[in-house]
Order: sequence, then C-alpha cells, then structure tokens
Amino acid sequence: MGTTTMYDLGPDGLCYITVPPGFDPDAANIPMILYCHGSGGAPNQWATLSAWAAMRAWCDANGWIVVEGTGGGNNPPANDNGFSWGNASGYTGWLACLDKAEDLYDIGARVLLGRSMGGLGSAYMFTQSDRAADFDGWINNSGVSTMLYGTTGGSGSMTMQKFGANVYPAFGYSYDDGVSGSSQPNYTAVRNAILAADIAPDLWASSVWAGKKILACYGDADTTVPWITNGGGAMLSTWLDGGAEVTLALTPGGTHAAPGSYGSPEAVAAMTTFLSQFAGDPPEPTVKTYTRVKARFIKLSDGIHRVHTVPV
Repeated sequence: MGTTTMYDLGPDGLCYITVPPGFDPDAANIPMILYCHGSGGAPNQWATLSAWAAMRAWCDANGWIVVEGTGGGNNPPANDNGFSWGNASGYTGWLACLDKAEDLYDIGARVLLGRSMGGLGSAYMFTQSDRAADFDGWINNSGVSTMLYGTTGGSGSMTMQKFGANVYPAFGYSYDDGVSGSSQPNYTAVRNAILAADIAPDLWASSVWAGKKILACYGDADTTVPWITNGGGAMLSTWLDGGAEVTLALTPGGTHAAPGSYGSPEAVAAMTTFLSQFAGDPPEPTVKTYTRVKARFIKLSDGIHRVHTVPV
C-alpha cells in the first residue's frame, strides 16, 4: 500500500498526497492525478474509499501519486461546500493542493479526475483556470458536467435544480425543499449568479475543449448523475465539435455507486488505459544484491590464512 500524508493549507483547507511504496521523492517527471471528490466526500476520499482500491493498487504499481483535498476554497477544512457544488471560488482549494505537490516533487503528467459533483470543479480547472494548459487529460467519472441544461424540474431536471440544496448555498442563497422548479424563491438570483460567474460548462464555447483528452466513465443505469442531462452525454457533441479527443466507458447496468460504476472492472480498465498514455513505463524497482554463501574454505597463500566466500 502507498503512503498518504496530510498537509494543512490554512484557508485552502486540507491536502492529502498519496505516494506509491518505495517512492523516490527526488525522481523526475512523476505522474500525478488531481482528484476532486463528490457530494459529501471526505478530502481524503481517494485514499480511504474502498471503491478505489483497484485504482490505488494500479497507481502504486505504476508510480503515480494522487493529490486530493478539501476543494472548498476559503471554506473551513471540514466543509466541502465549495466549487464541487458550482461556485466560482472553491476550486482554488484543489489548485492549492496541486501547488503543494509541485513544491514537494518534480511533477510530470497531470491528469484531473472528477468524481460525481467533482466533475464541475475539474471541468473548470481543465478548461477555464489559469492552470488549464498544464493538465494533460481529464477523467470524468460519473461526473456532473452541466449546470443549466435540461428542465427546471421533474424528469431531466437541470443540475442547478436537481442539486439545488447544494448549489444554492454555494452562491449564498437558501433553497426551499418544499418548492419545485423555477418557483424556488431564489431561482432567478442563483441563475443570474451562475451566468455572471460563467461556470456552466453547457454554456462554454466548444473551442475551449480543443485538443483536450477526455475519458468519460458512466453507468448507463445511473439515476443520480444521468449520462444525459446532468452527465457527459449532454456535453458530448460540444466536446467533439470543439475538437476534443473523447473516450467513452459506459458500463451496462452501472449505477452511481460501486459496484457498477467507478468500482467496476470495466471502468478500472478504461481509466488505467487512459492514464498509461501520459506516462512511460513504471519506474524500475530498486534491485538489491544479496550474496548467499555457497562454500567457505581456508587457503594458505604466502603464509597468510584467508577466508574465501564463493557467491552463488
């Protein structure tokens, strides 16, 4: 198993960095995943969630480090109500984690992995942030990929409304669970805030995806973040029209929670194949030389007795 170390980044929350066994901190071009957790996710979700065990093992075996954290900007470390829910400031928490990793190590490939509601923050960093050009790829793992696409309520409800209990507070407004659709008292104010912040991926120009490498992993029975409306299905034509290189991994019968989505063998195979294009062969393990004594004998030479060891 790898080793996970926590760093307190003050106003940017907590940062966790997981490195493989036998990791050389002085190595060059270390491949890295920046992981963005989803709703209610702990800042060390990657390191602790059992559903990621197979991926952790692959990263350990292939020399990848994984960086994650609160992802809540200036929120307290225990509060994950940051950009993962759509506001325009919280993603700085995850970028601060990236900065920390780069302070410690020589980072090579950088791949974003957005899980569930973390899809929004990772999409923003991948295309809109001042670090966008530094990321080599994006794994959208059952990720929320739109904000205003769809209807205001009911079947096909847009992200702003379906996840309103989280999105509204992220913009400083209360959400009334007893009111549906655009009848929400603060609907117009929140929608205007989203438009002003330009944080709805479904409204971005297709050109922002030019040359981007994307892996979209979804279960086709996911009702939490459906592929169409809230997921990547609604963005697929925009990605392709913009010139993105898109790989789809749709798990038949897969739901939002493992098994069946990101814990499935199909998704693991897709993710490891995707990651492998950004880094070369895994580092060679340290070779230790041992000598096993096969025989010992005493030889008289020039009047001096010497003990000779014959290695295998």
